[in-house]
Amino acid sequence: MGLTFGSFFIGGRSVSINGREPISAKQTDTVTFTHDPNGEYLVEQAYVQWFHSGRGGPKIILQHGGGLSGAMWEMTPDGRPGWLHDLLDRGCDVYVIDNVERGRAGWCPFPEVWPGAAVSRPSEEAWSLFRIGAPEDFAARKPFPGQDFPVDHFDELRRFQFPRWLRDTGLAVARLAELIERVGPCVVIGHSQGGEIAARAVAARPDAAQALILLEPSGFVVAGDEARIAAIPMLFVMGDFLERHPIFSALRQAMQDWIQTLKSISGAPALWNLPGASHMLMHDRRSQRTAHDIVEWIKSVTSRTGRTGCGDRSQPSPSK
Repeated sequence: MGLTFGSFFIGGRSVSINGREPISAKQTDTVTFTHDPNGEYLVEQAYVQWFHSGRGGPKIILQHGGGLSGAMWEMTPDGRPGWLHDLLDRGCDVYVIDNVERGRAGWCPFPEVWPGAAVSRPSEEAWSLFRIGAPEDFAARKPFPGQDFPVDHFDELRRFQFPRWLRDTGLAVARLAELIERVGPCVVIGHSQGGEIAARAVAARPDAAQALILLEPSGFVVAGDEARIAAIPMLFVMGDFLERHPIFSALRQAMQDWIQTLKSISGAPALWNLPGASHMLMHDRRSQRTAHDIVEWIKSVTSRTGRTGCGDRSQPSPSK
C-alpha cells in the first residue's frame, strides 16, 4: 500500500454563550442575515492531519512552536519540501498537529471563555528571536555570518506566523497527551514552545512514547516530573548564535541543567549543536540533512529492546 492520509480532531469541550444581542451581519456583499451568537459551542480542540507512508517506519508526531501551526513542517519558506516530506520519504508515518487555537484547530472569540487578547509576533522580533540576524540589521535583511536560514525568503516566513493566546499551554499539553495515547507507541518531536508541550505531554503518557526529540525547547517538564521521562530515549537539538539573544543564552543554561538532572536519574540524553542553524532549523538550507540524521537516530534507539538508555554520544551525530 502506498501513501495514505486523512485527518481528525481531538479533545475539546462544550460551552454555552448566553445574554448576547443578535446582530445584523453580511455573509457576502449581497446577503445580509441576523446572527444570534447565543447557544452551545465546542472549543479547545486540536486538529491532526496524518500521513502513512505504507513502509512500516516509526510513527512520529510533530508539535509546532509558539505563534506557529503545523504548516511549519510542510514546506520551507524558500519552497523546498519540509520535514513532513522528508520523514515520509524515510518511511515514517507522520502526525502533524495544529494544537489549541492554531491553524485549523480554530479559536474561541468569546472573552468570557478565553479572557485576554491574542498577541502576534512582529517581524522584527522574529528576526532577532529566531537568531537570523542582529536587530539593527533587520531592515537590510543582513544575517549573521554563516547563517543557514534562507534569508532572501524571510518575508515568506512571516506568513507562517499566527496570533496566539498566552494562557493555553496546559490545554495544548492535554491535547497532545491525548494524541500520544491514541497514536502510540510513537516518537514525539517538539519545537520551541512545542518542546515544553511535548515534554510535558510525554510525561503524562510515558508508556506510549518511544522517544522524545526537543528542538530548541523553551521549557521542559514540571519540576519533579523528570523521573517520568528519564528512561525514554531523548535528543536535544540546538542551533547556532545562541549567545546573540538573551533568551537563548538563559535557555542554554537551563537545558544543560535539565540534562544533568536526567543524567542523575537514568541514562544520558543526546545533545546536538548544529553550526549555522537558526531557531527555525527545519527551514534552514540543511534541513533535509538534519531530518535524515534525526530519522537515523530514531531508528537506532527504537530498534533496541526495552529502554536501555537515553541515546548517548555513541548514537549517530548530525552530518557536518
